[in-house]
Amino acid sequence: MAIQNFIQEISVLAHQYCGDEFVRHVGFLRNERERILHNVWKADRLPERLDQPAQERIFRDIDFDTIIHCSHQFLGSVQYYRFLYKIAEISIRFGELEHAERLLKYLAEKSRGFLDKHFLAQIEQNLGNITFYRNEYKDAKRYYTRSLQIYVQLNDQRGIACLKNALGATMVEQGNLDKGEDYFKEARDIAAEKDFSEYLAKANMNLGNIYHMNGDYDNAVECYQAALEIVKKERKQDTIASIYNNIALAYKSKGDFSRAIEYLDKSLDLSKETYNRYTRAFSYLFQSEVFCYEGEFAKSTALVTSAFSIFSEIGDHLSMAEAYKILGMIHREGRRYDLAISYFENSIRINDRYQNLINLAEAQIELAKLYRMQEDVRQARKTLRAALSVFEKLGARQRAEYVNRVMDELPN
Repeated sequence: MAIQNFIQEISVLAHQYCGDEFVRHVGFLRNERERILHNVWKADRLPERLDQPAQERIFRDIDFDTIIHCSHQFLGSVQYYRFLYKIAEISIRFGELEHAERLLKYLAEKSRGFLDKHFLAQIEQNLGNITFYRNEYKDAKRYYTRSLQIYVQLNDQRGIACLKNALGATMVEQGNLDKGEDYFKEARDIAAEKDFSEYLAKANMNLGNIYHMNGDYDNAVECYQAALEIVKKERKQDTIASIYNNIALAYKSKGDFSRAIEYLDKSLDLSKETYNRYTRAFSYLFQSEVFCYEGEFAKSTALVTSAFSIFSEIGDHLSMAEAYKILGMIHREGRRYDLAISYFENSIRINDRYQNLINLAEAQIELAKLYRMQEDVRQARKTLRAALSVFEKLGARQRAEYVNRVMDELPN
């Protein structure tokens, strides 16, 4: 289970920081606690049944809190704060965002005066990452801006390049492609001048995302491949897996499903090795859409349900909206129109709420296909016009041209 791997990694880190005596102490507490709880569960005294996964989750959550509490007794203040920060980073990687947020907010409040400004910039940056993953873009922008201001004060060019990328991504998710592109190009210029390969790769990947949003899939793949060549040299497995997903998404949009599945399989292999549930969930999501296009609806449903479960646990509402869209596509093709419409409307409602305009328009296009299947030309045209308005607002010319072609093919 991912939660077991999460606690195991934290336990190894705690051993490194706190030593053998700490491990013996926590081990004793764990054994006693689990013995007592197992006896309670066996006695069938619980008002509601706890299955095995729920029991494991309870054990591991208690382990997490015990490690946090007991380590304070073995470490000085500065060491303890740095230890908590490392745990927060691990928590983010495993998708344990509530644990990470709790630790980082504690650090932001308690560590001022104990640790340097660079450390505070990293805390603000990671709080930005958490809110970004949850689609809380106003909060993400606020945290990222604070972090960037500190890096500027420190003249930390590496940090500036990193935060320019992060702010650019935030702008893009809010539908401001031009401002996002400006940030990415600024990040790319700094990274190229200073030879910051990691952030040069990130800027290329982000620019690829903008090309993809604009419907320029060939240039998107070119940017992704440029990023991939950089990160492969540094063996950054999580980043490689993420880029594979992006390349797959571009090939999916081009209609080259075999190449898309090839890259998704590569991404899944890596994200399973690193236990990165967030990246793995995207692979499931994109695979489910490809299988839907290929008419393999059972596979598609299993994959999109798995992705939805992870996104729901993390609190990534926009990715949940994408899962709703795919569920709508599956049920549309099965002629279960009422269910399909409800899923499409869920997707449209969430994307509209968070102003994720590209995904909003894509969901509207899929809903229009349903109306076309029902021979409701008036409703299909109305829905396509809404999508066209979004693409024109964003300046996504190739996407707008596609919608115009679809509208021209509708019967009068």
